[in-house]
Amino acid sequence: MYNLSLSVLGDGTTHKLIEKTLFRHFCAGVDENDIVKPIKRLNDAGVGGILDYAAEAKEEESEEPNSVTEGALPLKRSAQARVHTYAGEAKCDENQKIFMHAVTAVHNVSPSGFAAIKMSALGQPALLERMSNALIEIEAFFSKLAANSPSGSSTQLTFEDFLTGWNRFFNVTSEDNVRAAFDKVDTDKDGIIDIIDWMSSLSILDLPRLVSSCKDQGPLYRAALDEDEIVQMRNLIRRCDEVCKLASDLGVRVMIDAEWTAIQPAIDNTIMHMQRKYNKESAVVFSTYQTYLVGSRDRLKRDLERSIREKWMFGTKVVRGAYMVSERERANRLNVPSPIWGSYKETEENFHSVLNMLLSHPTTEVMVASHNERTMKFVIDKINEYNKSKSQVYFGQLLGMADHLTFTLASKKFQAYKYIPYGPVDEVMPYLIRRTQENSTLLGTPAVVEERRMLFRELRRRLTPRVF
Repeated sequence: MYNLSLSVLGDGTTHKLIEKTLFRHFCAGVDENDIVKPIKRLNDAGVGGILDYAAEAKEEESEEPNSVTEGALPLKRSAQARVHTYAGEAKCDENQKIFMHAVTAVHNVSPSGFAAIKMSALGQPALLERMSNALIEIEAFFSKLAANSPSGSSTQLTFEDFLTGWNRFFNVTSEDNVRAAFDKVDTDKDGIIDIIDWMSSLSILDLPRLVSSCKDQGPLYRAALDEDEIVQMRNLIRRCDEVCKLASDLGVRVMIDAEWTAIQPAIDNTIMHMQRKYNKESAVVFSTYQTYLVGSRDRLKRDLERSIREKWMFGTKVVRGAYMVSERERANRLNVPSPIWGSYKETEENFHSVLNMLLSHPTTEVMVASHNERTMKFVIDKINEYNKSKSQVYFGQLLGMADHLTFTLASKKFQAYKYIPYGPVDEVMPYLIRRTQENSTLLGTPAVVEERRMLFRELRRRLTPRVF
């Protein structure tokens, strides 16, 4: 319908019609000035905002220069998830400015709100995948050291274990150098290294120097970034850091979205560094966990333990997930197991297990992003069971969807938020088309049938006084 309207009515008329109808239902406006009134209406009802500049490249504009590494096929676009395309470092700088404008907009129009950002907009996705591969190999190397340790432990390394492994894989010139490397990783100085010490201390930037003394040019050696990639990585981290610093200075919280699994380790690692830096007194930087992923609970458990050790506030958003179709297609192409749970029931059980872990911890702040009424009731029950402060739990739904949940939660003095996209109509159209596609696939489900029933009942209520 959109394409037909463009060809018959032209861009101007089509986008004007959409702006007055579909756009206004799912988006707050085209720019910062335009979104003030919708956000004020939400705030007056006790609902906060999560601002997201939703403009994105159209399908035909998506060209990915610099192919990804061998064996890692590029992710196909789907109707479920937004994928930023790489158009050079200058474009990444522009995206950074857009995110900083979003942070400023939150400060100006919704001071208690959040700004949503995507890491793939701040750097080349192929680079994020290379960074992710490096992190995966760093973790795998710890397992190799532990698997051959004299102590027999598969989860910890003493100095003797470390020295034995180092001599096996590297050309060692001095035991003192090995001791210095061990001490650098043993951050708590207890004489033992575990996987959290290892992943928190060994940086991707350390890898080129480290592998220069490898005896064999194996996976760890090949995972090291070259000089150009290191320059791009530093640029990506700088952009993210500047956005987070502005948010910290303005008292705004930043929510960094999860993306597809091939680049997620790099995103998680960058978020960890931002949280370590900016979450010392309160949760400024929020990560995101997609619980449709089989390994999400174990990853959360490790990251939560890291925050406890390093004494920073753990803030996160928990969602079911947004890349299911693409992830399964990619797994099929690579002939590897799907990272997604096999059923909705398994996903929901994992979702609730993750939420239970977070809510039972006294110092976590968590955004529950869901349109599922059962999940809302589950979380409220856990808040009461664990005597969790309402100020540490946030509920989020998309603008234009699940209003009966959002406004009911707000009326009961819970911290309710709407995810609020904004941007030029033509550039937000891919987002709007996905929203309508997602809704069309859900129309027969009991939850949506009930929501439609409530909407029609409210429509009749509003029309009745005017008719009679």
